[in-house]
Amino acid sequence: LFTIVSQNERCLWDDVDYNQHMNNSSYNKKLDFGRIHLLYVIVPRVMMDPHHHIFAHNAGVFTLFKKEIPPLSPYTIQTRIWTWNEKWLFLQHRFLLDEQHIVCVAVSKIVFKKASGKTVPPMDIFDLCGHIFTNEYEDIRKRNWETAQQLLSMDTLFGDEWEGPVFESKL
Repeated sequence: LFTIVSQNERCLWDDVDYNQHMNNSSYNKKLDFGRIHLLYVIVPRVMMDPHHHIFAHNAGVFTLFKKEIPPLSPYTIQTRIWTWNEKWLFLQHRFLLDEQHIVCVAVSKIVFKKASGKTVPPMDIFDLCGHIFTNEYEDIRKRNWETAQQLLSMDTLFGDEWEGPVFESKL
């Protein structure tokens, strides 16, 4: 369940910004492939069997940058399941230079929905795909959940009041 999938990539010219390193938006573009790759490996019955009518939706990404990825540099993206609760599945991603130097970490928040819009808990998805749970899995999930809960608290920003003057561009 906590399998790590890896993808080898290269920072191409269309990934580079005016600062001459990989553009921040390119990280999210590349994370799409990591998410899909992992889901096809971990929950293939959901991803490939259309009769379930269950779809995985990305509900947000939290990204922290440590060091830039220079143009034309090879790098690796590693993705794994990090933790989950009754609604959300959190994936953890790492961007590595030279297979060892972590230059970026990201967390994706995934929700599974039936075609009707009803949320399907990650545990139901894992059960459908034949995963057997051990105490070790639960210990890992609980330990990582403590940090994931803090990320969920960022949702309060949606209700944050904005005060102060607004500058309107006349472009």
